[in-house]
Amino acid sequence: MPEEIEFPVIESGFNFECTQCGDCCRGDQQVFLNLLDLYNMALFSGFTSTDRLFKQGTAELAQDVNHSVWRPRIRFKERPLRFCPFLINELSDDGRLKGFCRLHPHHKPLICALAPVGCEYDSRKKQASFLLVPPAARCPGMEKETHNKLHILTERYREALRYQSLYFELLELLKSKHLTEEDYREHLYTFKVNRPFKEIFFGLMRKIRGWVQMEISQQVVISGNK
Repeated sequence: MPEEIEFPVIESGFNFECTQCGDCCRGDQQVFLNLLDLYNMALFSGFTSTDRLFKQGTAELAQDVNHSVWRPRIRFKERPLRFCPFLINELSDDGRLKGFCRLHPHHKPLICALAPVGCEYDSRKKQASFLLVPPAARCPGMEKETHNKLHILTERYREALRYQSLYFELLELLKSKHLTEEDYREHLYTFKVNRPFKEIFFGLMRKIRGWVQMEISQQVVISGNK
């Protein structure tokens, strides 16, 4: 079993400057998505529903490290090498290969937009911590001396981070239900994108919380009848 890597907690700032090398967009990277990411990606692709992302192979579901929930991630292309389908490679004037994201800046997944800042959320404590996570092994941007203030970055993505925290709380609720991959896809990750995301998201929250509460009530009734 591979040893877990511990990343340092960012207290106030960090040094980083993206060199557009594209290394974080290819290889063994995993780009996990939240509900807002799915919404933005579907809009960018001109789809009316997030379901098209899965049917066309842009996104797929994968179990988390504890195999307790299913989460969406970008499905990387496999040929001629493994790379993100939204990656664009271009040659710079000096002949260097540069990588650009077609989703940048308005439809980019939060995990990519925050890099190299990783967000770890404790659903029980309802508390987020921010870690310094190199976007790729030997990432040249980590060697730059450009200083970035954490509070500026988190403020820029404050709304997206809030939705992500609430999404993780929903996943915590669903852990006890032992749902299948298809259940997650149908009930949580498939929705139309013809309304503002706020309406869609809180509608999903009400549905899932009501669903879990109903199951708890049924268990109490069954227990009381024994």
